[in-house]
Amino acid sequence: MNRRSILLVADRTAAGPHVLDALRARAARGPCDVTLLAPATPSRSGWTWEEGQARCEAKRRMEAAASKLKRSGFAIRAVLGDFSPMEAIRDELHEHSYDEIMISTLPAHFSRWLRQDLPARAGREFDIPVTHVEAADMEAVDDSEQDRRSRPRVLLPADAELRLDRQRLERERLAVGQFGRSEVG
Repeated sequence: MNRRSILLVADRTAAGPHVLDALRARAARGPCDVTLLAPATPSRSGWTWEEGQARCEAKRRMEAAASKLKRSGFAIRAVLGDFSPMEAIRDELHEHSYDEIMISTLPAHFSRWLRQDLPARAGREFDIPVTHVEAADMEAVDDSEQDRRSRPRVLLPADAELRLDRQRLERERLAVGQFGRSEVG
């Protein structure tokens, strides 16, 4: 029986139960080799990011996931890729051939990769079957990421900053009108 070669593209969900279930299903059909490709996705904790920091964080997540997958009985080769998941896949496919690409994502309402339509784009670009596995909930997320995500977040509409500036200016105008002319400066 031929060994199937699977390219698992994942970041924060790489060792989630949905991935383990999918890999077990493949292994039940016959032996398979799995390569975990972790794009060096930048942290979502800020507006800007540095490539070196993104690579270090992604490497830590990749190594933790590879260790968990190995403890679950899978032989894993782990590769840190480009920050763009599509570029990371392209780069890996230039070096190795695979029978299947498995893309693991966060739940739809959290997933940047799904907003980018990554599974469908990969399916159109590469002549390899693409399987999308989605985490059912945030339980499948890397612990440090889940801690960050569990904190309350305030989401503002796109024009919120402009409205806040207008509110500040209105308060200043009212204060000047109430207390006389204000000196700036």
